[in-house]
Amino acid sequence: MSGPPGVGKTTWIRNYLQRHPDPVFYKVAGSDSLPIDAVHLSREFPQVTPILNEEELSQSSSSPLLVEVPWQVNPAALYPTLEHLDPTWIGIVPSAQADTEVYLWADELIEGRMVNETLPSPHLWQAGLTGQVLDPASLEAFWFELIRGAYGQIYRVKGIFEMPEGDAIYGEYTAGFQLTDLEDFDILRGSRHLDGRPNRFSGVEILGKDLETNILKDTLQDCCLSDQALWAYHQQVNVAVAKGVFAA
Repeated sequence: MSGPPGVGKTTWIRNYLQRHPDPVFYKVAGSDSLPIDAVHLSREFPQVTPILNEEELSQSSSSPLLVEVPWQVNPAALYPTLEHLDPTWIGIVPSAQADTEVYLWADELIEGRMVNETLPSPHLWQAGLTGQVLDPASLEAFWFELIRGAYGQIYRVKGIFEMPEGDAIYGEYTAGFQLTDLEDFDILRGSRHLDGRPNRFSGVEILGKDLETNILKDTLQDCCLSDQALWAYHQQVNVAVAKGVFAA
């Protein structure tokens, strides 16, 4: 399936997975995007196996395969790669009045959220954060400034962040919809990581215009905890876990 940023592609996938508990493979096709959606979905739905490279694609033949095509990739360009799977091509459109000429590749059109299909001068900025743990107050301030345009005009942002309490959280925002903060983030399923730096994936992806990428990079780096600060956090949380205040 494909559609503009924020229209509801991942929401459609989530609804599908809630109705179908059997094993399924998931892939983001034709893109160098960070695997944010793949990790988020596989942590939320145990039946999901992410496919992160083309070699793994052949292993998915025994179960359904959900392929999400990013906004910047023309679905028609993927026909040679995916046609042997006899796929059903689904377009997630912002309204029933969407320009059907744009979706000639689709076998089926599904109405999603009302978003702007035309993004002037889009710029995609990504930052891998695997191994980094963020200070919650600093992340909250960064997110507040980010979605309000302090680092450039924002169209869409989503990210997975490691917290010092040992949890990983997922947050997102789409321009034109309700502003979000850390209280709105999802805590991802999985055990707490309280032994040094985690090696599971985390990262953030920002789609916008006139992004101040150097300032973004520096500000995000300032949110990351030092080894000493992380150790102190983990000591406190381990005591709380031992006392039963936090779940392990």
